[in-house]
Amino acid sequence: MRVLWITESPSKYKAEKTGYNGRGWIASLQSIIETSPEINQLGIAFSHSTDSSKLQEGNVTYYPIKKPEPKKGVSWVINNWMKNTIHENEIIHLKEIIRDFKPDLIQIFGTESWLTCVVELTDIPTVAHIQGILQPYINIYLPVGITNYDLMKSNWARFVKGYGAWHDKIDFEKSGSKEYEYFKHISFFMGRTDWDKSISAFLSPSSVYFHVDEVLRDAFYTAPQWKYLKTKKIIITSTLSDSPYKGLDLVIKTARLLLKEGIDFKWRIIGLNDYSTNVQILETKFKLKCQSVNIDLLGVKKAEEIIDLLLETTIFVHTSYIDNSPNSLCEALLIGVPAISTNVGGISSLVNDGIDGLLIPSNDPYLLASKITQLTNDEKYMISISKQARDKAQKRHSKEDVQSQLIDTYKYLSQLNKK
Repeated sequence: MRVLWITESPSKYKAEKTGYNGRGWIASLQSIIETSPEINQLGIAFSHSTDSSKLQEGNVTYYPIKKPEPKKGVSWVINNWMKNTIHENEIIHLKEIIRDFKPDLIQIFGTESWLTCVVELTDIPTVAHIQGILQPYINIYLPVGITNYDLMKSNWARFVKGYGAWHDKIDFEKSGSKEYEYFKHISFFMGRTDWDKSISAFLSPSSVYFHVDEVLRDAFYTAPQWKYLKTKKIIITSTLSDSPYKGLDLVIKTARLLLKEGIDFKWRIIGLNDYSTNVQILETKFKLKCQSVNIDLLGVKKAEEIIDLLLETTIFVHTSYIDNSPNSLCEALLIGVPAISTNVGGISSLVNDGIDGLLIPSNDPYLLASKITQLTNDEKYMISISKQARDKAQKRHSKEDVQSQLIDTYKYLSQLNKK
């Protein structure tokens, strides 16, 4: 089979020169697919800042799609405000890639970017690999108490130049509207939770859904297993991106409660630092510094660094207001870190409440604080949850099983191309 991937990620393209951090699961998936005897050729088309020439490496052909040159000066500011979402030259390049590679089927990673337009460009069977779904995310984009004005005033200079937090929200909404249109043209979806299966069926009733679990970053498969460490101080770890709906406000509110009740803890946040937009917005709103409520902002970390942090962790907490199957939570569960998560989106497909983790409603700092203290005071229960979580995650993220699920999907789609 000749399979063409279309993605925002370069996957393993020039990895030895540029390295890679984030979305590493796509590179991990490439490693198990490119060696499959059923795959004759794998093509990977992706957006790139500088490159536009294809590169052949073994049975993999990389097709970088060069992004437009950024404008300068006043034109740059005007373009930021206008937010040109037309990708004429890139779409022409994408059509040329399809003609050159001649795929039996196409797989799109994510439905939120302009690359999803491929469903309107070709009759070749095309499956959309759901990552998140923007419409539900838009519904809960801003935390309680945060307004559009808070986004604007977080950095007036950026707002005037057209690339501040408020503009991010507008861009997100525009992308969500476009994604909604794309869904009507998508005949095949690939997902992994009851949530994404239900919503894809609702938005595209005649579509076919394939369950394909996710491969995680390689380092987490060989990482040591989490072990209970009896310490006085509770070490909480969360991984958050710089998005309002990821629940940093819930972290702050819960940390204040724990501190008020005299709980000895440290809450480490991977992915954010003092200069992150939402850190600044929420610190202004709450009139405090994260450090003052025992929150350490660690910034972006490599996989090996995250593993070291998780092994020192008492409990992993996922606070997002919406999510499908967050890799950070899956990685923690694979190592066996006891976890508490908000019960939103597809999380209930990952965590069986009370068995292999704990689920709480979103935006409930009192219950979260309560669950943190209850769980960390019960050594036997923590060890039980850890074992159950690890066993379940190892099955769910088995490379062999994911490869089999994916190849079966490919075979089904490639047969359609022959009819």
